[in-house]
Amino acid sequence: MRSRESPSEARLAPSPRPSRPHVSTAGLLLWVVVPYVCFTVFAVGHVWSYRQDQFG
Repeated sequence: MRSRESPSEARLAPSPRPSRPHVSTAGLLLWVVVPYVCFTVFAVGHVWSYRQDQFG
């Protein structure tokens, strides 16, 4: 009869390296590039507005 193995003794085979999810170009633009563009437009717009019409 086979003895029961404790959880620490029962080792599973190492799993293969998980693959990275595929990132499309549109997804990359949407979630990485667009937020930086929006923030840049926001900041530059505030500086431009302050310089052009300071008390406005």
